Amino acid sequence: MNFFLKQFKLTRNLISKGFFVLLRLSFLRNSQYYYGRYLGTDNPLVLFIKNLTRPKRILKRLLYRQIVRFPFLLSAANQAKELPELPYEWQEYIEILKRDGIVFIPGFFKKRSKALTENYKLNPQDFPPRGKYYKLTADFNDLDILNITVDPMILTILAKYYGCQPYLRQEPCINCTHLGTEKEPLAPGFNDFWHYDTVNQTTGHVLLKDLTLSDSCMFYAKGSHRTYREYISKNDYFYSEEYMNDNFEIIPCVGESGTLIIFDSNGLHRVDLKPSTFRAYLHLNFLPGNDLVENSKVIQAAFSSNTKAELLKLKKYQSASLAHIYPESTYR
Repeated sequence: MNFFLKQFKLTRNLISKGFFVLLRLSFLRNSQYYYGRYLGTDNPLVLFIKNLTRPKRILKRLLYRQIVRFPFLLSAANQAKELPELPYEWQEYIEILKRDGIVFIPGFFKKRSKALTENYKLNPQDFPPRGKYYKLTADFNDLDILNITVDPMILTILAKYYGCQPYLRQEPCINCTHLGTEKEPLAPGFNDFWHYDTVNQTTGHVLLKDLTLSDSCMFYAKGSHRTYREYISKNDYFYSEEYMNDNFEIIPCVGESGTLIIFDSNGLHRVDLKPSTFRAYLHLNFLPGNDLVENSKVIQAAFSSNTKAELLKLKKYQSASLAHIYPESTYR
């Protein structure tokens, strides 16, 4: 069986490489857009061939009702229960997210942002310049972290956007960026290249410092979330700056501390690095059920009595969103 599986994978890889060579010779000849490792494109025919060759991503979209909203009984997704009534303002945020792939809610977590900045000492002195991100695991025993993660606005927006129950993919983290000097484009350490993330994933950023265009910040390609992308080589995952600037409206993710940014990370995005500037934000990833990180036992064991008491107060859609962080039945 292993022999046949290896032969199947080998054959599939050879076919994929053959397709890529043909695509390179036929559709990716414009050297202004396609060069070096930057061979990504949204050409519909090219993407059709890629998805046909590697259908895994598009099948996950279909299976979790992200292409057609067929009955839950026939899907891998679950219905969200006990969702609150949807205020007009929240409905507007959902429509913006569907249209643009990204929505900004200025200063929504202003007080919690200030508390987190103080608790984690988020300042340039405690996080000196270096050539890669600082990533801090955000402890659920910090109730500011917990309450942001299960916030009704975030989860309701995502439940309506997905059309099903959203799940936290893994523990939240606090991400800090403090680059000292200019970075070479191909050097590792930061996601400063145009890319897309795990299929069906949406991401929430809570800004923990004021950010302007003069600071390091994320860039997002407006509307790029509506394209079903796939790659078949190590090079055609990346998109060139020239291609992006000529084909998309680029949105800088800046704002005051406490601003909530929700975006579909299947859209194209990258960090825009500004040396000697400091950026800090809380990072949350959500999915409709695919590719979840199973780590509930380790995290659950460290919950304080206060955390457990807060978990008991959650509505079903909130508790369910943490199902892969702790077993729902333990506290309900």
